[in-house]
Amino acid sequence: MLAEIHIKNFNIAESVKVEFDRGFHVISGETGAGKSILLQALAFALGERADAETVRAGADEAVVTAVFELGKNARLKSFLSEAGLEVPEDGALMLKRSLNASGRSRALINDEPVTLKTLQALGDRLVHLVRQHAAHRLLEPDFLLELLDRFGGHEGAAAGYRDLYARYQAADREWRELNERIRETRRQEEYLRFQCDELAKAELRVGEEEELEAV
Repeated sequence: MLAEIHIKNFNIAESVKVEFDRGFHVISGETGAGKSILLQALAFALGERADAETVRAGADEAVVTAVFELGKNARLKSFLSEAGLEVPEDGALMLKRSLNASGRSRALINDEPVTLKTLQALGDRLVHLVRQHAAHRLLEPDFLLELLDRFGGHEGAAAGYRDLYARYQAADREWRELNERIRETRRQEEYLRFQCDELAKAELRVGEEEELEAV
């Protein structure tokens, strides 16, 4: 669950920090109070693209930090492991993203630099932002399979399968590399045999080079 979000120089927000407890939350307020900015900042922290205009006027960069509690979510822990990221022992997952005035962004997961693609993949697993036309996701086969696993309580089994498949892929790559090395060794062996045969057919003698030079 989302435990905390800190927004700095994002849009018109200079510095905003919101903490969440467990349960249902409602954010209300009159038009212009900043409700949409909070959701936009969360989407930005989860990997949504943004341009330099997102940086508050007069500031050098916008920074959004979102902290999530993993709990016993095996699916998220499996994703972190597959992505080569350390699984936090305290269960706190911190996503931090910055955007400078020139439009360059930087993403961190628990202080480790990551690509935008990795951040987006993690964000899809952490939060579902429901917007206009969001129902179109139901047409995505991968999303439907994910929902089916959740409904059937098979997330642990699915995570185990992904782990085994990743290990299989690694073993398959190693097997292919070893086979290529064997083929290369055989090619070199054949070439060396050919050279030895050519030398044998030439029937070279000791001192033959000197005899030829003397002619």
